[in-house]
Amino acid sequence: MTRILGSFLLSLLFLSPAYSQGDIHIGLQLSPLLIRTVDLHVEQQLTSFFSWEGGLGFRQQTLQNGEPARFAFIENYIQPRNQSAFLRVGGRFYNQIDWDYPYIAVNLTGSYFSEEINPTQGTTGPTREVRGWQWGMSTTIGFVIRVSERWHLDLGMQMGYANPRPKDDVLAYYTPGLGYSSFGLGRIGVDGGHFQPVICLKYNVVQDKRKKIRDME
Repeated sequence: MTRILGSFLLSLLFLSPAYSQGDIHIGLQLSPLLIRTVDLHVEQQLTSFFSWEGGLGFRQQTLQNGEPARFAFIENYIQPRNQSAFLRVGGRFYNQIDWDYPYIAVNLTGSYFSEEINPTQGTTGPTREVRGWQWGMSTTIGFVIRVSERWHLDLGMQMGYANPRPKDDVLAYYTPGLGYSSFGLGRIGVDGGHFQPVICLKYNVVQDKRKKIRDME
């Protein structure tokens, strides 16, 4: 699975310059690493205020012999085994200025999961296998910090919605590409709602030729 995802990302990287002269960034979302999820980001500038963007990745998490989660605040989102892969595509609107600038992104995400889960809260029984697909939309509001000429940092909050998983499945779950479910376990939220902080470190692999010419002048 990881080889397929890597090949797809490399294909995007090498084919993108043929379609545009704008900046091309690749990056890594840092916050999903807490829950053993790799979330890769690719972004290509099309105009002075719009970029297309995409993401892909996977989650691989297994608890051995009942070991507890490293961080208590995410323990409800971790089951004995969590495996999943996702693909995300969308666009980004921004108001670029000299150094830092805000953006709004809209994305469509498809995520496949295969998990071994404990019984839901208040019930007993053996663990069981569940698998399926989730499709969802998300909106991210944030801003970009230019760390250096090549390195940028996205900071923001992603909010999304996907068809909720069955109530006899799990009450709290993490959907790679979308984030943490916002409903269940006594929390007030929208059933099917998701949220995730965005901390994405990006590298500018291809610079806008027009921008390079202006800088040389």
